Amino acid sequence: MERYKHLKKIGEYKVLHEAKMKIGQIWIDCVVYQSLIDGRVWVREKNDFSENFKKFIDLPGHKEKPFSVCVIIPGAGGTFLGVSRKDNHEDFGLPGGKIEPGETAHDAIMREVKEETGLDLVDLKFQMMHDCIDKNGMKPCAIFTALVEGEINYDEPHVVKWVTPKTLTKGTFGDFNKKTFDYLNIEYK
Repeated sequence: MERYKHLKKIGEYKVLHEAKMKIGQIWIDCVVYQSLIDGRVWVREKNDFSENFKKFIDLPGHKEKPFSVCVIIPGAGGTFLGVSRKDNHEDFGLPGGKIEPGETAHDAIMREVKEETGLDLVDLKFQMMHDCIDKNGMKPCAIFTALVEGEINYDEPHVVKWVTPKTLTKGTFGDFNKKTFDYLNIEYK
């Protein structure tokens, strides 16, 4: 646990906000911290006040490292930014994708949104982790919320547009999005 040593001194990290994380079938209340030394984001179980930082989860490298990332970006009139499947322009999901080797969850979502939409994320906040379906089974996904700056501009073979939450619950990742919306109290019916 040498990598957490620098966080043991009070005043070398700040609390960003609270979040929830799903580990197995259990939701755990967590607090999201940021190191004032190197800027890394850390998540710790909310009620763990011990000096033992084994409960800290480094989003880029803990044993249940996120496999993928996605972001909920609100728009006007209760809409959210959606990205269609490349092979089905009527099947929309949240912007995001897989984390590349050596990449942090934060860096991955910034890259994915830029590649998929041409937009820059601002006010990015980690909200929770829960499992999503991959061709190899269930994999942990880090879920963020953010606002965007810029104009939609992309070169990939999909459609990017503002869609209703209901549209996001009908596609391939519909069940995943329903669970995410339920946690964040976003109405989708």
